[in-house]
Amino acid sequence: MLAKHRMLQNHQVITIQSSDTVECAINLLLEKQIDSVPVLSGNKYVGMISQAEIFRRCFFSELQKDEYIKNLKVGEIATHQTICVKSEEPFEDTMNSLKKYPSIAVVDDERNFVGLVIRYDVIEIFQEVLGKDCRGIRISMTSMEKEGQLARLLDYLHHLKINIISLVTFDSKDHLLRRIVLKIDDNKNVDKILRKFEELGLRIVSVTNE
Repeated sequence: MLAKHRMLQNHQVITIQSSDTVECAINLLLEKQIDSVPVLSGNKYVGMISQAEIFRRCFFSELQKDEYIKNLKVGEIATHQTICVKSEEPFEDTMNSLKKYPSIAVVDDERNFVGLVIRYDVIEIFQEVLGKDCRGIRISMTSMEKEGQLARLLDYLHHLKINIISLVTFDSKDHLLRRIVLKIDDNKNVDKILRKFEELGLRIVSVTNE
């Protein structure tokens, strides 16, 4: 999955031009009730501007308040100039940046602004991966890390023609133990399935019907 597959398209994003004044930015942010917006020069990405940054710069500025607000251009105080991702990059490349910032600009090879990835997208993807909106049985397990364990699990589910809604593993850096979260369609033979899992060396942690 690429960044362009999960972003808000540029026409869906509120932006501001670098030549606009700080006053324009404040009015826009307050009117739209948002914390920050991308700053563009034409269609080129320049950076981001936020309420917090506007007030911080005002506090330290040598300009008088009225001059700062009415005459200073947004492009002069834009931040995050280099914090962006290419539209063709894997979506995972946005993760580290989204730990620190609520949104990341998506640009093309010429730095044209094409969209915005927001932190909520990560939460939404994680919910999709876990099959949150699909009814079924969620089984949390742990397994000693050994070659072919997942293959044996999947082979058994395939043998019983069980539909897998989602399958996620955690602790990939742990060389001894791995956590597995599996969600399958509701099945009347769930007890038999769990017994087989234990025979395969899996330890059942929890089972919930959602």
